[in-house]
Amino acid sequence: MSFPKRRITADWISINFVIEYAMWFDYDIQHLYELEHLWIYVDKAGTVKDAEGSFHGKYLKMVQPDTNQVRYEDDRHLMAFSQPGKHAFLPEARLFYLIPDLVSYCKEEAGLDGISVPEIYEDINYNDKELQEKVKNI
Repeated sequence: MSFPKRRITADWISINFVIEYAMWFDYDIQHLYELEHLWIYVDKAGTVKDAEGSFHGKYLKMVQPDTNQVRYEDDRHLMAFSQPGKHAFLPEARLFYLIPDLVSYCKEEAGLDGISVPEIYEDINYNDKELQEKVKNI
């Protein structure tokens, strides 16, 4: 698994398997490099029964707030929404408006964080101040 410290648990009597999708993005609106995830819980009949998505270092249920049900098409295709410019997942696009600074991330705060260093690249020195400033000012 590529999500740090994540252990998949499920009702294994009804859930047959979990698919982990790990999506790599070369850049985010505020920094370079981003890895996001979706986990799809599938029952023995092949139907999507549950789903979770990464959200800024945490993970959230990908269920509709009003029904507590996963939103999918044809019982097989999860519908999840990626935060504009940031890639974090939510089950409904309208929920992004709950995030403070949603719009400023894509405007005046764009590039603010320079290069984000995922754990898999910790041994590479990305803390060069000149490089960080160059990335912030692209």
